[in-house]
Amino acid sequence: MERQWILVEALKGKKAGERVKVKYLRNGETNKTTVTLKKSKNIFYLRMKTKK
Repeated sequence: MERQWILVEALKGKKAGERVKVKYLRNGETNKTTVTLKKSKNIFYLRMKTKK
């Protein structure tokens, strides 16, 4: 739950359609990418496109 709150605070003031840079962990490795914020039923979520 604490992690979700941090994400909510980090997205405060952002709007749907905005692109934001994020860092995330996958398999113990830090990755960076740009995501587009989407909104569905008043809930924001991240749409990630990763490069392989």
